Amino acid sequence: MCATDATTRGRSRAAPGAFTLIELLVVIAIIALLMSILMPALGRAREVARGVKCLTNLHNLGVAMAQYQSDNRDYFWAAADDDNHVYFWGTNADPVDAQASPFMRHVGNRENLLCPDMPWGDYLPEGAVNEPTTTYGYNAWALDPPFWRRTGEDGKSMTRRRGTDFPRPSELFVFADSAVYNTWTGSGVFQNSSSLDPPQLPPWGPNNDPTTHFRHGGSVHALCADGHAAAFEPGDGRVVVPEHNLGFVGDKNAPHYDQP
Repeated sequence: MCATDATTRGRSRAAPGAFTLIELLVVIAIIALLMSILMPALGRAREVARGVKCLTNLHNLGVAMAQYQSDNRDYFWAAADDDNHVYFWGTNADPVDAQASPFMRHVGNRENLLCPDMPWGDYLPEGAVNEPTTTYGYNAWALDPPFWRRTGEDGKSMTRRRGTDFPRPSELFVFADSAVYNTWTGSGVFQNSSSLDPPQLPPWGPNNDPTTHFRHGGSVHALCADGHAAAFEPGDGRVVVPEHNLGFVGDKNAPHYDQP
């Protein structure tokens, strides 16, 4: 009996080096505290990484821009060919044929047109497609005036512009983060927008349907006509649709959306 009791008592003791319940709870509390400190930093690191990827995309579009202009006497490309249903990002049909666009033949990878801070599934696609096309808007107002059916003072149709037409190319947007809150069909729908529209639409007046999308912590990323990509804040511009971060950089077309 004595030997059996001794064996039982030995087995009931905690094994050498084992944690007690209180020690385990302390370790768990420390891990939880560290996670609460690190998670915001990790989230911020992911946000920064997405912003860097967006600027890289725009830089790559700038390289494609330079190649296209080199092959086309410094002209910018058309926003759309309505006769053939081809936009700068490709055909307006499923499946999208990106290579039908003269500009996209220089871009190559369609991923360069997609900002990671506006992922597929967060918006409904514009046009007749059901796949990602572009989350960057093209500044057709300044670069492809015929897209807007604008005429000059002489009443004649304007032609597409050249890079040398603008006195301050480092401030003029070519592409920028874009989206639109479409209310034209009644209920509002959040969509991508392939057009980067200006704050003023002469002769009609102020534009109340902005497409400039401040999706990077209150900033918009843009490619400028000199080939550099950077972040811009609204400045004295209007945030017209705050629930979707849509507005304008500045309250006038010049210098970012157009230049005389």
